[in-house]
Amino acid sequence: GVFCLVFAIPPTALQADPGQIRWKNGVQQLSLKDSATIAAELDVSSRGLTSNHVVVRFLQPVSNELRATLEANGLKLLDYLSDNAYVASLRAGQVRAQVIAQEPSLTWISPIEPERKLHADFLAGRLREWSIPIKEAQTLREETHFTDPSDLEEAAKARNVNVGVYVSFHPDINVALDGVALCQQYGAKVRSRLQSIPTLVIELPYNNIQLLAAEDAVLWIEPPLPGMSSLNAENRTLTGANIVQAAPYSLNGAGVQVMVYDAGRVLTTHVDFQGRAIIGSSELACTAVHYHPTHVAGTIGGAGVANANNKGMAPAVDIISYGLNQNGNCTLVQGFLYT
Repeated sequence: GVFCLVFAIPPTALQADPGQIRWKNGVQQLSLKDSATIAAELDVSSRGLTSNHVVVRFLQPVSNELRATLEANGLKLLDYLSDNAYVASLRAGQVRAQVIAQEPSLTWISPIEPERKLHADFLAGRLREWSIPIKEAQTLREETHFTDPSDLEEAAKARNVNVGVYVSFHPDINVALDGVALCQQYGAKVRSRLQSIPTLVIELPYNNIQLLAAEDAVLWIEPPLPGMSSLNAENRTLTGANIVQAAPYSLNGAGVQVMVYDAGRVLTTHVDFQGRAIIGSSELACTAVHYHPTHVAGTIGGAGVANANNKGMAPAVDIISYGLNQNGNCTLVQGFLYT
């Protein structure tokens, strides 16, 4: 049977709608669409004339009931974006466009534009040095004598060298089969597959990145992470810790206990712990103080006294230190995991 959608949205609510979607790479301003336009676009998309995946946006949060009703009428919500917008899939030949379009909170639908799938670096034509495979970068340096990273990156783009990227697919795509095959069509070498999310780590010619983004199966493409280092002071900015520690949130971890279970004892007397770090059991006295758990504990809850740039993510938590290895000198407990 046909499922009817009946909700009442006040006209003032529609007028107050800001009409935007905040994507990872920027804000898209929208011109809200009426039901006739939405029905027409649903009909075109559902017949496979444009895309099996679209973006739909609602005036308000989507209830479980509405989600189920939409799916029963051929439109399945997948990934949430922002501003009550979702990536959705359409079941070809089963979309009841007129019924879905009558949902008054549905304000916009569109195919996913390729530029919405690309990291800001790719949109701006930036290529990070660490994205270039080591051997290719070495060859470029030897042939061009470039030492400045920006010159190297421009030379790499000019020669259309292979670069590393992460490419994510819609959750209804078989990554092991269809995702791999699609990337290979664009000359990609698959280096790794992430099991927790539908993502491949690949190398492909730089000029093919935007071509791959235009494929319906692709959700997002971004550069690889830079090489890791032993210091992580920049993580406060990357994670937004500075924002949540400031007003009006003022979240600092006070009253929270965190166990650091690592290669040895935390140096509890370090000035950054201010008496908030303790040893979790007497057996740990047999384990030596170790720099790594101390560093981990500082990342979690250091106060930034010794170096303000190295302030932790939650600088008021209580740290409880346990060691994952015993050194054989304990009289009560010995061995890995015995505590």
